[in-house]
Amino acid sequence: MAPPSIMFVEEFDPKRKSKARAHAAKERYRKLRQEIYSKTSAKNIVGNRLSIPDRRLPSPIDLGSGFSDPFASYALVLSHDEHRLVYHYATLIPSLFRKYWQHHVGNIILATDLFQLYTREPASLRAMLFEAACHRAILCDLPYPIEYENLAIHEIVHNLECPTVGTILATGLLANIKRRSNQPFLIHWRAAQQMITNHGGLLSFRYDPLLFTKHTWNAIALSGSSHGLPDEPDDGEAYEKLHDLIVKRKAKTLKILPTSQAEVERQDDSIRVKAFKNQTELKRLLKYISESIADYEEAPSVKESCRMAIVIFLTSAMEDTGDFAPATKAYLESVTKHLDRKTDDSALSPEHLLWSLIRLSFLYPESNKCIEFWVSAVDMTAAWKRLRVADRQAMQVSLWASLELPEMVEGSVKLALTRKVPISTPWSLGERTVPKDCFCELLWFTIQV
Repeated sequence: MAPPSIMFVEEFDPKRKSKARAHAAKERYRKLRQEIYSKTSAKNIVGNRLSIPDRRLPSPIDLGSGFSDPFASYALVLSHDEHRLVYHYATLIPSLFRKYWQHHVGNIILATDLFQLYTREPASLRAMLFEAACHRAILCDLPYPIEYENLAIHEIVHNLECPTVGTILATGLLANIKRRSNQPFLIHWRAAQQMITNHGGLLSFRYDPLLFTKHTWNAIALSGSSHGLPDEPDDGEAYEKLHDLIVKRKAKTLKILPTSQAEVERQDDSIRVKAFKNQTELKRLLKYISESIADYEEAPSVKESCRMAIVIFLTSAMEDTGDFAPATKAYLESVTKHLDRKTDDSALSPEHLLWSLIRLSFLYPESNKCIEFWVSAVDMTAAWKRLRVADRQAMQVSLWASLELPEMVEGSVKLALTRKVPISTPWSLGERTVPKDCFCELLWFTIQV
């Protein structure tokens, strides 16, 4: 094909210049199409009509359609069916997400973040394609995509000697896929956690916000009573940290409680009190509603785990910086405004809020402290999961009361923690059920577990 001739546009009027440039671009694409069609052999001519060949230059409409990689941004050269799976993952699955949340009109930051993570390296991209193939097979009643599973496992095994971050992501995603399919998954989950440990633990991802958010969210929401990180403190030490936090928060809360009506009015005007006392989105998502204690023991749900982790993070941060410190005020103002605007999916549920808060922690001046608080929250949440239902509820009530701040000292009964409870039998990861509608990783944030 001869190179296209250069077309110069000389106009001084901006509007005429823009129109002339658009016309030049249109003519250039028209000439390119004519050159392609002119080389078509006679066998492609049916009657007086030209049979357009399948392979043609991508037009501007094709860019970003999901069936091509015009910018060579993927880590692998994909086949046509694999491009369809990319389109399925990036478009169809988020559409099901919107169908579940019918009143949600903001951005789905989870879909964007996960897609950016998985397309970085070949191993994670293969795992993403495998998940999309599984989801497509369930929706369309197709056979199990064993070929995509083999490709993903082959890519993981190829990098086992020196696992990259993509290999860690792929192994964790493979574990979640197996878990949702009621297949043995613990070997993959433990392998992923061991890779994280060998990489340096959660803190080793502190310079990559998306990676840190992904692994921290998994450790809090999808783990059992153990976060699976052998180099971290054991659950006994984590429980001591959680109990000490509750005791310290009780003491500090009693000191700052108002003793007169004037102090009550002064504190009520602060964002520190408004965020948890008024009918805000933050209060709706985090407030624990006391329920009757069941006669049987059960593992905490994903929603409860995420809610408790956020409460632990907030109380730890306030214990360190102070309840009415400028840093606390700035943080609560930014979070409440972000939730009230509803520009994304943060306000949908505690699961979504947890992802957003971890992700947004990197934007604050005290980001290093925020990251350390999240890692500590992972340990304490894992210890909290080991407790009996009644003990878990007592801790939730106590920590929420320290955030809500009783109006007077007389109303501080909820702050009390009756006794130091022993650690009970841990819940294993396999005991946490997966709902039938949970066909893909994105729906972990949607379906109630």
